[in-house]
Formats: sequence, C-alpha cells, structure tokens
Amino acid sequence: MHCQAHPHGNSVGARLDAGCLASARTWRREAESLRHQADDPCLTQRQRCTLLREAEAAEQQSDWWLDAIEET
Repeated sequence: MHCQAHPHGNSVGARLDAGCLASARTWRREAESLRHQADDPCLTQRQRCTLLREAEAAEQQSDWWLDAIEET
C-alpha cells in the first residue's frame, strides 16, 4: 500500500495522509514501548537485544509511512 496525497488536496488525499500519519504514530508508540520494556532489569541481555531490534524495526516502519506521504 502506498499513500500519496492528491495534487489538488481533495478529501481522498487528505484521508490517505491522515491514515499514513496515524500508522506512523502507532509504529512510533510501539517502538517507544519496546524500548521501555527493554529497560527492565529482569531481562537477559539476549531478551533486551531482541526488544531493541524490534524497536528499531518499528521505528523503520514508522519512517516508511512518513516517507509515503512525502513522495508526492
């Protein structure tokens, strides 16, 4: 799926942009949550690294959604 704003700013383009922004925010919150979970002192180093890798992947997913808006 690729979100692109329509050149005339119609409501369809605005809805696509809003959907992309909502998805980016969701992935950004997930990345923050995973990083927070990785701070738990009860975790092993392996568990912490796994959570941090997942946080990085969520951050990249968020960036993808934002890039989709900018490609207009």
